[in-house]
Amino acid sequence: MRTYKKSPITILEEASTYEYQEGRERFLSENMRTSVEVILALVFNENITFPDYSDIKWKPNPGKVGIVDTKLDREARKLYIYTEQFTTIDINRKKAKLVQLLQALHVDEAKFLLEYVFQKRLPWRKIPKNFVEKKYPHLLENKFLF
Repeated sequence: MRTYKKSPITILEEASTYEYQEGRERFLSENMRTSVEVILALVFNENITFPDYSDIKWKPNPGKVGIVDTKLDREARKLYIYTEQFTTIDINRKKAKLVQLLQALHVDEAKFLLEYVFQKRLPWRKIPKNFVEKKYPHLLENKFLF
């Protein structure tokens, strides 16, 4: 029988349901993986910024969870290319690649990227920056993604 990993969004959402910080820390420690670390770094690392992607036009992927072309777990390591700090490709190419990514992801993951990660915030108040600073300080280092 095949077991499926929780999505990084689900992990962060579940962590935020714990009333006490110790429970959140334990849950995140047990479920931490690269994609979750990348999301936390992109949101809370002040040295990482994003261009304005508000003019992006994309068609949501109609596929069901698990039956889309790719998933955030697989693409997280490549999200650095959409930052302002990555200057190897110009903004027009970044936007074109972003449209391809958004259309390949499940609609919930695509919206999460655009509405939260690229806006440098999370929808859950129980995972604030000071929590990440204390528990995962390496995510806020300048060279984490680059």
